[in-house]
Amino acid sequence: MRFSILTALKVFAPRTARQVVLAFAFWQVLFGIVYLLLLAVFGQLGRAPLAVHLTISFLLCTPFLSITMMLVRQHLQRSLKFKNLAGVDALTGLRNRRAFVDQANARHDPDGRDLIILLDIDHFKAVNDTYGHAKGDRCLREVARFLQGWLRPEEDILCRYGGEEFAVMLQNTSARFAMQIARTVAAGHRFDLGDGRQINVTFSMGLAEWNRGQTLEEVLKEADVALYCCKQDGRAQAQVFQPSTEDAFELDKGAA
Repeated sequence: MRFSILTALKVFAPRTARQVVLAFAFWQVLFGIVYLLLLAVFGQLGRAPLAVHLTISFLLCTPFLSITMMLVRQHLQRSLKFKNLAGVDALTGLRNRRAFVDQANARHDPDGRDLIILLDIDHFKAVNDTYGHAKGDRCLREVARFLQGWLRPEEDILCRYGGEEFAVMLQNTSARFAMQIARTVAAGHRFDLGDGRQINVTFSMGLAEWNRGQTLEEVLKEADVALYCCKQDGRAQAQVFQPSTEDAFELDKGAA
């Protein structure tokens, strides 16, 4: 394995304020010792006061500390870039499922009124089959922008959950108010395909209240049950999860 000064700098590159101080002390002591040893070897140690030698050793280690800090900055920039990419859906620019789960769990208030919505584009396969996958991708991007227009950017969380499915977390919102919004969204909207053609897209939406003691996984399952019932009842609508709908969902799954 090849070893170089640059490799050593990467190994000792600090990543916190405390480590920066320790790194500075490390390089100062290292170069001070090396410098004094060289002076002793060549018989120059007594030619000048010790304070002068220490100052020179300090100046010698400064460039190496600067290189170390440059490596730290590059490391942090790469880490931030990878973290951002890991949390963003490449097609729509929305959060992806992992980022949604992390942020929803972090921002959930057990004493608040949070809701989860799962939203599915109705008959999206027909869009791809009729207009092609490129137009289908454009449709997904247009839907993402459309949904962002209905949400509060500082409070609500929107993500592309997978395929043509999106997930939303509404914070401090009653189920009644959420249903008013959901019914309006589900009724549909016309989207431009970019070539002069437009298509009307409707949505099926399942809502579930995030009650105290529930995990996000449990609430997502309830929203998925409500979404399934929407599709069974004709799509282009929104429903709030009810315990009775879960029983019907299990019966349908058993029959299938």
